[in-house]
Amino acid sequence: MTQDTRWRTPRAVGLAAFVAVLVVGALISWRPWLTAERPQITATPGLAGLFSRVTVPVSAHRTACVAPVPFDPASRRAQLLVLVPAGTKPPPPLRVEATAPGYRSSAIVRRYARGVDTVISAPIAPTPRAVMGRLCVTPERGRVQLVGTNEPRSLTAAQATVDGKPVPGVSVAVTLTRPGTTTFTGELGTVADR
Repeated sequence: MTQDTRWRTPRAVGLAAFVAVLVVGALISWRPWLTAERPQITATPGLAGLFSRVTVPVSAHRTACVAPVPFDPASRRAQLLVLVPAGTKPPPPLRVEATAPGYRSSAIVRRYARGVDTVISAPIAPTPRAVMGRLCVTPERGRVQLVGTNEPRSLTAAQATVDGKPVPGVSVAVTLTRPGTTTFTGELGTVADR
């Protein structure tokens, strides 16, 4: 059989049709994920786990921090994953403070869900330049739990502390974002550049 006719056999045509249907089906089913709007992430100093979930309890007026955190001038929000037990009272206000040499930003987050892992999002002022610092959370009353993981593959250089005492082997979920949203397909150029 010559090279030109080898790819025209019924077996090759059937295989090509199967692959085409598979690719079209994948694109159709992945379209919502590929085009979903999501925050523009500038840094992820701490990760949430895929298979393991760990919480760090923080009582009223105690301070939990994560450091080092890379603050970028484009970062405008700090997001943490927290859990507050279900109840009828409003959740405790959380003071979120970002600090670094020559930089300080503070905000209070008052509204968020109780009884489930919830992403809180606090505004932070832009830094004058890229700088390493720390992000701290202080409940003004009650008790919260910062959510993270102890999965070895998800542990990062960022160390969690509560009132200055290290919490070993835990990565607290922290994300910094810039204004606006993006999609996975909108980031393909950035991914290709890197």
